[in-house]
Amino acid sequence: MQTNDRPVTQAASETRGLLDRATFMLSIAASSLEDVSLDDTNKPGFKRYIKRVPLGVVLVVAPWK
Repeated sequence: MQTNDRPVTQAASETRGLLDRATFMLSIAASSLEDVSLDDTNKPGFKRYIKRVPLGVVLVVAPWK
């Protein structure tokens, strides 16, 4: 039996790959959303930074054969 054009024997490696990617993305989430400080020597008294704010869930539907 096949699912998504792959033999069932390869399904475990696909699940493991998804788990590895999800675990990695969770591990970098906090550092990826940290503010980025910008050095600005032209304007004393001002602090410039980039604030990263998550907007929500993103769905990507990728085509395959």
